[in-house]
Amino acid sequence: MVLALPTQAQHLFSDLDYGVYPVGFTHYVAIDSTRQYQRIHDFTDSKIYRPIPISVWYPAKEQTADQRLTVDDYLRIVAEEAEWENLPDDLMLGWFGYGTDSVYQTRRKLKTKAVRSLPYIDDSHPLIVYSPGYERSSVENFALSEYLASHGYVVISSPSRGTGQQFLDAGTFRDIETQTRDFEFLAKEVRSRYAAGQLRSVTALGYSFGGLAGVYAATRNDYVNAVISLDGAIKYQYEKLKQSPYFDAVDFKVAMVHISQKDIPTELLDAEDLPPSINTEFEFFDEIGKVHAYKIRMDSLSHSYFTSLGVLFQPRDPRQDPAWRTIRTGYQTLCRLSLKSLNAVLTQPSALYEQIESGHLANPEDFTLLEYKQAAIDNTPTMNFREWVELMRAYNYQDLAGLNSEYSHFRDMPTSLYSPKEWELNTLALKLAFDPETYEAGIRVAEFATLAYPESANLYDTLGEIYLLDNRKEKAILNFKKSLDIYPENGNAIKRLKELKVD
Repeated sequence: MVLALPTQAQHLFSDLDYGVYPVGFTHYVAIDSTRQYQRIHDFTDSKIYRPIPISVWYPAKEQTADQRLTVDDYLRIVAEEAEWENLPDDLMLGWFGYGTDSVYQTRRKLKTKAVRSLPYIDDSHPLIVYSPGYERSSVENFALSEYLASHGYVVISSPSRGTGQQFLDAGTFRDIETQTRDFEFLAKEVRSRYAAGQLRSVTALGYSFGGLAGVYAATRNDYVNAVISLDGAIKYQYEKLKQSPYFDAVDFKVAMVHISQKDIPTELLDAEDLPPSINTEFEFFDEIGKVHAYKIRMDSLSHSYFTSLGVLFQPRDPRQDPAWRTIRTGYQTLCRLSLKSLNAVLTQPSALYEQIESGHLANPEDFTLLEYKQAAIDNTPTMNFREWVELMRAYNYQDLAGLNSEYSHFRDMPTSLYSPKEWELNTLALKLAFDPETYEAGIRVAEFATLAYPESANLYDTLGEIYLLDNRKEKAILNFKKSLDIYPENGNAIKRLKELKVD
């Protein structure tokens, strides 16, 4: 039986609750001059600066229905990004491993919601950086991107490709690093194209292998506010991310929603030699803490159908996939769930839980909330020592005790500011004091250190040395004596007092 499809004038997902904004789209190529690249299908040894094809969906001012892009327009971008710019249209689907019968061919002609190069609406909008799956196109999830743009989001994406040529290195950490650098390039690029203040937040949205880049980007860029993972490989290939000496799950401090595929049936697990634990284990989710985190399962979608192109052209696997109409409905639920997740994690992360529990989301039978971690009230440091120093420097190291007055002893009372360690304060004090231009700041830090750690003989010894640098002998003597009161065998204090002729 052939399913009836929407007419060409309609959009495949026309019954989605699109937002009030017309959807603009632009596609262009930017150049990353920090990396070299070789077009391997050109069969030449010449290298160029790395091209980054970029697709952007955005809220627009106006739209003309008959100018909307077709699915074919997006497929041509797929071919361009794969460096097959002149690939004939009739070869397109088979070339990229999709279904080729008449049903799939008909879907190529469907209208979408986007129109090229519409004027951008002059307003402030949240930004989504979308990281596609392994060696996939920037437009693989065009329908989701259009849907989010209609609700006021700017979505930017680039294809998943290798650092020096089109293909990745079989999913190594180097590939994760490459895609994360592309994420950072896109975030910078989109800021350069829109006026300051027009982009008020940044969310990492990633599918499959791109989910690893989204998580990694969030741990090393403070501007990332949230992560949405569409069956991201952070669940399945976390060990690859852990290979980085620079990655630590402790650094993940933003709200996260992970939406996974339906459970893989036993028949398929056995046939593909997959462990049953692939359905349940999620090490990264278990490790993160002190953040709002959701684990949701789509009950009608297998992995391939988390993207627009997958829904349209990926042949069903009868061992696990339901009828295409059910897949289409499930994908629309995924779009709505992604929007609700974005709206929640950027404002009030607990609101998503309340909406799910109350049944206010459309088609609640399509998904299951597996786990919700609510961020605990946490008084542990939210900044590191470098950031603490920058803050104190802004006040010229004045009134350190007042600025840090919410605690009196670092060791005993956690603070939401930062609890400098004894050695950190000692090193900072000496570093400042040895420079004549910051000598007085060094004294202030050393004095503050003795208040924070009043039982430290070493800190009083340091303060004595700093006073001695400026020939302030009386204060130096006083602090060397305090050091000896705490630790009578302090050789340096004994030596200094003898030099100063103090009994």
